[in-house]
Amino acid sequence: MNAPSLIRRIHLACAFLLLGFVLMYFISGHVLSHGSWFGEATEQTVRRTEPFPPGVSAQPNAAAFASTLRENLGLRGKASAVQHRRDGTWRVTYFHPGHLTEVTVAADLASVTVEEKQFGWQRVLIGLHRLHGYGGGTFYDVWAFLFDLVSASMIVFAVTGVLLWHRMTRDRRPGWIVLATGFALTASTLTFLLVRR
Repeated sequence: MNAPSLIRRIHLACAFLLLGFVLMYFISGHVLSHGSWFGEATEQTVRRTEPFPPGVSAQPNAAAFASTLRENLGLRGKASAVQHRRDGTWRVTYFHPGHLTEVTVAADLASVTVEEKQFGWQRVLIGLHRLHGYGGGTFYDVWAFLFDLVSASMIVFAVTGVLLWHRMTRDRRPGWIVLATGFALTASTLTFLLVRR
């Protein structure tokens, strides 16, 4: 297989990988930016209080506290940092698309209050759009891996597209102008944001 054929195949494979993800990102982004178009988002809240789980360390500031608390309470989602509040209680939230759980640990570590919020399909899509990072369980880690894979595919797709353009086009001036404009726009946006900090 010669180089141009290999580049075309890589470009095509990246296109197939990207299409579904970019379409999902477009749809979920539309729900995020134009929420009023899609009706009122539903929300159900369930609250319960129970004794502090015996299998959890009594050190809320420990690094593993949030994850062991999640396991012992049977919760799901990615944990936030544990917050020590002014009233002496400790709070940690767990998030996954369409679901938010807030756990408040009493100051004396005698009890925990669990408030679970289940959202409608609009918030599920918004949560999917904002989902990022590893460490929230199997779903989170698979999603983060796919996100990294798709991000790399976007770069490969663009690079192989430029290579194909360069090989197949005689008058490259319009292409160079568009390519330079894209880099200039990115550089000027970053410069503007850094200067305005």
